[in-house]
Amino acid sequence: MTSLTSRIFVEPAIRRAAIQPGASAALGRGGIIEAANPSGDFFGEERFKACIRAHSHLPADSFADSLLRELAAWSGKKVGMAQEDDLTLIVIDIS
Repeated sequence: MTSLTSRIFVEPAIRRAAIQPGASAALGRGGIIEAANPSGDFFGEERFKACIRAHSHLPADSFADSLLRELAAWSGKKVGMAQEDDLTLIVIDIS
């Protein structure tokens, strides 16, 4: 799944998206979407999209830190603690 912080959500089947200079791209895999809280609820696509919208103004490193903090808070684990699944997050600032 690929998400662009310019509020475009690109489904996995789409291989291209127009990105303008100054935009950012955030690419995340299932470990983010499927991270569960203590009740067993998934972080989910909608929460991931909301996080992207909320933090899209941040540079890539700060954006990644913010997302990982939200994910840790959601899952009830401290930042840096092991999650149930691997997490893949790539954030790119386009210049």
